[in-house]
Amino acid sequence: MLWSTFSFSQIEVKGRVTAGKLGIQGVNVLEKGTTNGTITSQDGSFLLNVSDPNATLVFQFIGMVSQEVDIKDDNYLLVSMKEDCNKCFFDSRLISIYAMSGLINNPYGGLLDINSPWFIGGLIKGSYTYQTDLSTDNFKQLELSILHYITNCSFDMDFRYTNRNIIYNKQEFTINAVEADFNTRNLKLIAGVSHLRFTSNADSQHMTSKGVSLGVGTYIGWPLHPSIIGKVTLYKDNIEYQMLINGEYKQWLFFIKAYKISIFSELSLGVGARLAY
Repeated sequence: MLWSTFSFSQIEVKGRVTAGKLGIQGVNVLEKGTTNGTITSQDGSFLLNVSDPNATLVFQFIGMVSQEVDIKDDNYLLVSMKEDCNKCFFDSRLISIYAMSGLINNPYGGLLDINSPWFIGGLIKGSYTYQTDLSTDNFKQLELSILHYITNCSFDMDFRYTNRNIIYNKQEFTINAVEADFNTRNLKLIAGVSHLRFTSNADSQHMTSKGVSLGVGTYIGWPLHPSIIGKVTLYKDNIEYQMLINGEYKQWLFFIKAYKISIFSELSLGVGARLAY
């Protein structure tokens, strides 16, 4: 008689757990507040006997957001689980040092990157590039970036200030730019504004111009993990072109960089190493 009463009080609950249209195998299904539970089958289906028609079922799976579902006398449940958001950034406390060579105008140079420790959910990156022909011409660039302070499961944003100074053939270009990067998993979109000051020491000519920068980048999962970024800045009387391909192998780094504005152009190769501190 006791066994008959116990069996009568059990309520059979069936259901299926999916992510999109696909069933998820191995999801833990637990009656909340008890040790009564089961796991889903290959197609995401489950069957569980519970003692309370108002019980709550807890669904748990690694990489998915846990859910609690009230039965409410419903003997068949369809549960859709969503991917959990656990983003990891491994670019803090790093120093990158490159030896680089310009193949067109400035054959000697180097680049130094320093990433700060984590600070209130993000980090600050500083970068300085110097190239020269050991005579009158040189290419200098200073960058200051704020990384990962705006982020969620599907994207994050970076903000960057850049100062470039180019002296070439008795002409000087000084460029100040402010840009934002919108980063998804495999796509980077770049937008910004720029200010160009041009000086010709030969005829004392001066010119200033404002411009708009647009760019795009992507990550390729090939060996050496290369990423490609292309960017163009449109001024009233000039167009600035930039292209970067960079990659890494363990702690070793490399890049190929192309740059052009007016009569100045450069193709640079760099090889470096990364250190953690």
